[in-house]
Amino acid sequence: MTQSITKIIYIFLITVLISSCSENHAPFRAEVTFITGTLKINNIDASIGNTVIKDDILKTGVKSEATIQVTDTAVISLKADTELRFENILLNNDDTRTISMELNRGTTLHNVLKKGTEYSVKAPTSVASVRGTIFEVSENDSKTFISVESGTVSVKKLSGKIKKNNSFTEGQRNGSEEIILTAGQSLELYSEKQRPDKKTAVRNLPAVKRTSSIINNNKKDIKKVYTTEKMEEETTEIEAKTSRNVDRITLYSGEIITGTILERGETYSINTVDGIKKISRKDIRNNEILK
Repeated sequence: MTQSITKIIYIFLITVLISSCSENHAPFRAEVTFITGTLKINNIDASIGNTVIKDDILKTGVKSEATIQVTDTAVISLKADTELRFENILLNNDDTRTISMELNRGTTLHNVLKKGTEYSVKAPTSVASVRGTIFEVSENDSKTFISVESGTVSVKKLSGKIKKNNSFTEGQRNGSEEIILTAGQSLELYSEKQRPDKKTAVRNLPAVKRTSSIINNNKKDIKKVYTTEKMEEETTEIEAKTSRNVDRITLYSGEIITGTILERGETYSINTVDGIKKISRKDIRNNEILK
């Protein structure tokens, strides 16, 4: 009789344990697949093949890049001098995935491969959430920059201020409503300490050509020295000719053009101090409103 009671209790405990485990999410690991330069995980030098789990903090060094592959779910590229914490890497009971990160500084590129994945990147000023897309999140000097290559990203402001603009509702400005970005759009958000002097709004930009960089990591950013004095001189001269915004357009070649965008489309018409320039949309990496 005693053995029967013991057996019943044992079976009951096993059943409770299995039930309890089924209600929790199983841990979902990621793996380092590429490093150039240095990568540290929790301040320890990492190498290709190392796993990344919940609460791991990843840091790339100067002139360094690294790629993290989350099985068939996502590919994440960390650019130089980037610090990223993996808040959650979960495989849910219904086979959906939950991945969330915190970006403290630097630039990350994300390619979400698995449909239905709950995927978010949190920066000091905002949180970007997606379900299947390619996008970039940068955090530098109290400014967060988010751009979308494909798919849709919803951005919710957590702190800081966005200057009043008709492009935003009151709810989007105070953080109670999300800002929706689609392919080719980008957004800048500033902390309280660095409020923008000019209009900050969702801008239509050419899709960021970063897919191959995320997967292959064989392309480097090209930068061109462009003095502040020259930029201010050109900006002042352009302002004297037109009352429209003055933009700084950065090409993939590294060239920087300062002028007023007169026409957008497959070809951009840009009014510069040297006259009107025609630039193919696919050659433009980014543009920023200066004044």
